[in-house]
Amino acid sequence: TSPRLEGEFHGTGCCLSTSIACFLAKGNSLADAVGLAHEFLHQVLENPTNLGHGSHIINPFAAAI
Repeated sequence: TSPRLEGEFHGTGCCLSTSIACFLAKGNSLADAVGLAHEFLHQVLENPTNLGHGSHIINPFAAAI
């Protein structure tokens, strides 16, 4: 679990599923891939790109993984 972040975000489900698939492709176990993807998603949600006044857009380049 992670603390809930303020705001509305767009693209979180796609980002999570894609990052799980990428970590699996790198040879991680399913449990490790899910954990790494969760950490990755949390990092990108902490540093979103803001365009206008709507939902925050995730920034995958903001992660250190």
